[in-house]
Amino acid sequence: MKKTSILILSLFSILTSLTYADVHAKVSQLSSEKMKLEREVSKIFNKHKLYADPEYEKLQQQAFQASQEFNKTRRSHPDLIDLYSKSDAAQKRMTKAMMDGDKTASSAARKEYSQARMELEKKARTIPELLEAQKKPQEINTLMAAKRLELLASVPEGKPIVTKIKDLEAKIAELRKQVLPAQ
Repeated sequence: MKKTSILILSLFSILTSLTYADVHAKVSQLSSEKMKLEREVSKIFNKHKLYADPEYEKLQQQAFQASQEFNKTRRSHPDLIDLYSKSDAAQKRMTKAMMDGDKTASSAARKEYSQARMELEKKARTIPELLEAQKKPQEINTLMAAKRLELLASVPEGKPIVTKIKDLEAKIAELRKQVLPAQ
């Protein structure tokens, strides 16, 4: 009986991880499709000069400012200063090694930089005031994305792309709900 329970739990664990892997792969595929559409969006935006819309320009400016403020807040947070120093130092070593053509040193520095960034991001996700500070840039980016789609829908060749983007976003959101805990 005990072996059967362990076997069932092991099988469940394998099935769950496969489901997560499958969902992750599907989300990656859909995100890739969305990125291809974003290239078309950029072309249409340039062709019709949609980026010159005053409201869109204002949102872009607000998004840039909010992002700058958030990055300043994050970089100056006492719990992250040492991790930023470590990351910055590794990045400098990586750049120097690349400029010198030293592939071994470059690879080692890249690994060190990646590790430092992962530590930094992991720590940052546990700091309540940073999570709160992140909301403003996210809200502005959401408004800007909505305005971008609205402007895109205002031109004939943009309407079908808006439909495709919204469809992809809905599919991605639904897939993420399957693997992420309720928040």
